[in-house]
Amino acid sequence: MDTIGGVDYDVPVSMNYDDPDQGLSIHLESGYQHLDGNSAVGVVRWRKSNNGAGYFNGDIGRIATQQDFLKTVAAQCLQIGNVTKIKQFADIFIEYVDTDLTWGNLVWYGQQFLRLTDDDIAFYTLPGNYDAYMNNLSYVAIDVDAWIEMINDCLNPYITDVNETDLNILTMTSDGTLYTVGRE
Repeated sequence: MDTIGGVDYDVPVSMNYDDPDQGLSIHLESGYQHLDGNSAVGVVRWRKSNNGAGYFNGDIGRIATQQDFLKTVAAQCLQIGNVTKIKQFADIFIEYVDTDLTWGNLVWYGQQFLRLTDDDIAFYTLPGNYDAYMNNLSYVAIDVDAWIEMINDCLNPYITDVNETDLNILTMTSDGTLYTVGRE
C-alpha cells in the first residue's frame, strides 16, 4: 500500500475498534479519504466497533467492502505511474509471500497484471446461507447448485463443466442436516 503512495477510498462506515491483545487499533470516519498502509489494514480487518455496531449485513458487508477496496487498490496499481514499481512489488512479494515462484516469475506476473484494466478484475462471493448455525457456531452453508453455476460461468477455464462429482465439500440443508457433495 505504501509503495503505491496509499489509496483514495470511500470508507463505507465509521470504524472504531481497539483490541490490545492483537495490537489492533482501528479509528476511521466514513467517507472519502486517503489511506496509508495501516489505515488500509483497518478497513479490511474491521468487523464491528467495540460498542457492537457493524455492517448491517454482517460478514457479507465486510466481504463486499474488502472486494471493493481491493478493486480500488488494483485500479490504482494499474495507473501508468506504477509501471516503474514492478521491481519493488516483486521485492515485497518475495519478502512477505511464501511461494516457490522466482523473482523473475513475479516480475513477469506483475507485467501481465499491468496489462489489465479495471474491467478485467472481478470478485465473487461464495453463494450460500451466511446465517447457518450448528452447536451455537456460525457456518456458511454452501448453495451447491449456485456455486457450481458460478464456477462454470465465471471461473472455469476448461471446455468441460465442473459438476458435483468433481467436488468434495461438506455443507448443510436448510434444516441443519450435514451432507457431503462429490467424491468421498
